Amino acid sequence: MKEDFLHFLWKNRLFEPAHPVTSEGDPVEIVQVGRHNIHAGPDFFDARIRIGKTLWAGNIEIHLRASDWNRHGHQNDPLYANTILHVVAENDLAVRNCAGVTIPAIEIGWPLWIEYKFKALMQQHDWVNCASQLNKVDPFRIRFFLNGLAVERLQEKIEAIEVSLEGSTEDWGETFYHLLARGLGFRQNGDPFERMARSLPWHVLQKHRDQPFQLEALLFGQAGLLSGNKICYAQSGRSIS
Repeated sequence: MKEDFLHFLWKNRLFEPAHPVTSEGDPVEIVQVGRHNIHAGPDFFDARIRIGKTLWAGNIEIHLRASDWNRHGHQNDPLYANTILHVVAENDLAVRNCAGVTIPAIEIGWPLWIEYKFKALMQQHDWVNCASQLNKVDPFRIRFFLNGLAVERLQEKIEAIEVSLEGSTEDWGETFYHLLARGLGFRQNGDPFERMARSLPWHVLQKHRDQPFQLEALLFGQAGLLSGNKICYAQSGRSIS
């Protein structure tokens, strides 16, 4: 068994018990499981859980054994300081974050048939793991599912634009600039690209639109890519004086 199976259980709420308790006996309600993170840092971002009567917002870290927290060095890593719940298959150790705060933990289980089905799907080599079983699904359910995904995706994009527009005092030019920067960062670097754009207002760039060197200096400087009198190109590894 690997941690990706536990990620699958958590993401789809297939774990047992459905209403877990912490190792201290406090009841836990999973309000939102969070966004699955496939890069460095906690396994799930922006989760919402209620422990006892307190609603917490933060990140979720998942391990096979609780002691893996220390084995992976998370107890000294600021990236895990905002972890609000440690989800494990075996709770063999109470763990703390870099501030010395104990992280609440829950121990989860699962029906064996789910594990067998997951392993079977992972061993397939179709373009989609479940492709061979799609013909068993009612076409109406597939269309309904895809339409729902399209609407959800569109709503997410609209909400992101509305939030950006509100933060830029209803300036559509500034909003477009923020969203363009985020798009240039793609999925992995969208957040830092957008933060860079927000730290360097559009009207400032407009003042230097006919001065490429000043524009490059502003953008690279705000991105933290200036070193002395050199401009460092992170992707190419080249530098120019």
